[in-house]
Amino acid sequence: MNQQLLLSFQGPHHPKILSRLGTLLDSWPVRLLDLHGLEQDQIFSGLWQLEWISEQDPQLMEKSLCSLMQEFDMQFQLSHSKTQPKREQRFILTLLGDHLSTSLLAQLLQRLQQEELLVHGLQPLESQHLRVLELQLRTHQQLDRPRLLRDLLPLHQQHHVDFALQPESLFRRHKRLIVFDADMTFIQCEIINEMSQLVGCEAEVKVLTEAAMRGELDFEEALRARVRLLKGLHRDDLQSLLRQLPYTPGVRRLVRVLKQLGYKLALLSGGFQLFVDHICEEFDLDYGFANSLEWQDSRLTGELLGEIVDGQRKAQLLQKIAARESIVPEQVVAIGDGANDVQMLAIAGLGIAFNAKPVLQERASGQLNQPNLDALLYFLGLSGQELADC
Repeated sequence: MNQQLLLSFQGPHHPKILSRLGTLLDSWPVRLLDLHGLEQDQIFSGLWQLEWISEQDPQLMEKSLCSLMQEFDMQFQLSHSKTQPKREQRFILTLLGDHLSTSLLAQLLQRLQQEELLVHGLQPLESQHLRVLELQLRTHQQLDRPRLLRDLLPLHQQHHVDFALQPESLFRRHKRLIVFDADMTFIQCEIINEMSQLVGCEAEVKVLTEAAMRGELDFEEALRARVRLLKGLHRDDLQSLLRQLPYTPGVRRLVRVLKQLGYKLALLSGGFQLFVDHICEEFDLDYGFANSLEWQDSRLTGELLGEIVDGQRKAQLLQKIAARESIVPEQVVAIGDGANDVQMLAIAGLGIAFNAKPVLQERASGQLNQPNLDALLYFLGLSGQELADC
């Protein structure tokens, strides 16, 4: 029966050790299943998983390994297991914050142990301003990802650290489409609230907006009620809003990097097409969809045209864009802040709640509670050093 072997070794880093080790293993009936290595302060640590594919005892190979390791003044251990590995799930849990405390790590690791999630790797991502850590997890149990992330919310609140949990797969670092909400995500305001100031109904509109974003009111009913309050607003009055849109810090860098990496970018908004078209033109985004206002003699009638872009419509548009670009859901990132983003985040391979309402934080596969939107890039597995080259 084939045996699983685990080779661990550590000692002074020598440029020839890996090539010599590879040559040695090549002379024996083994397959390389997995390997990890780390060099720190001239000390090299290695962990290689092997499969012995012979009926012979691997003890002779162990003697050869002992001679090689002694030559390079390295310590090693070869452990044996005749059990076949069980089918397992693998995940990457990314932590992001100003500070990652020992208290946080202790509580987090205890919670992961309760879920029978084994940490088999730790990888810090270089960052100039934040602490970013990737935990490589595996489990033989069926993992309820949404429930685990909800359970981690108290740690997020206590330690001011953001989490994202993704399957460790080919698609994790090969996303191709990112879909943004507009208001309070791509830009730092609710456009309809800004419009309401121009007609003197700010208080009424703001109450309806906040209730709709919390999921307390039907989105379409709340939207139509707010638009009726804007009746009579002149198109020319909106030009100043268009010229002074408050873009979220980091969004220009984020778009630039994503475009360099070949991503398709879309803006799906429960706001208005007039503003989405302006943003798409300024940032050269690939897609933009929102609600259409009705005008008469350059003034708002208080009504909307066409299908309402609510939560369900956002999810449908995401699917249509992905299908048009031949992109599978696992390669899609969606990011938003309100209740009307729940459905599109659920469809995406990675759904990020950005400074979001609790109703979305509890359902997303990651939270980003940072002032800068470009911190999203760390959830894509990019390091500060890689970003410096973009």
